Amino acid sequence: MADWYHDLTLLEALDQAVLPVRDTEGAVRVPILDEQRDEKGEILASGKVENGTLHIGEKLLFSPFLANCQVKYIMNSKDQLVRYALPGENIRIALHGIGENEL
Repeated sequence: MADWYHDLTLLEALDQAVLPVRDTEGAVRVPILDEQRDEKGEILASGKVENGTLHIGEKLLFSPFLANCQVKYIMNSKDQLVRYALPGENIRIALHGIGENEL
């Protein structure tokens, strides 16, 4: 290391970093990254669960259009059907009751 550098090394800084707390009990927040239609014509939204726990059958309210819909099914990053998704998981959700222009 250079004699003029007196701060933490990268590894020391990473070791001291505080990880964000992901609240599984809070309100569900899933920023939508992509949308598409499946072979049945249902809307699939892709995103990452940032907060809360998302369950099949749960009713959602999408912003900014305040559109109501319901979760039909959830697929994880391995394209496996799951009953719920926790914070930090990348998912695809099938939505019932919402149009493409409302996402």
